[in-house]
Amino acid sequence: MAGTPITFGELINLCLKSPGFFHELQNNPAQAITNAGYEATPTVIAALKDLDYDAIRQVFRACDPTSAPMC
Repeated sequence: MAGTPITFGELINLCLKSPGFFHELQNNPAQAITNAGYEATPTVIAALKDLDYDAIRQVFRACDPTSAPMC
């Protein structure tokens, strides 16, 4: 059974609040989203595969240098 379509906000919340999700998303976005109970379009999956995860880590750390739950 398919999950509900993931939104950008839900994706960000999962990255910030679910241990390991960010790492799993980087390694296998389709599986990470499915494991979280959501579904994503092929366009979303392709965009996540092309995402610069190191750049996201840098922005996150710059905004909140005291904690980095998604990294």
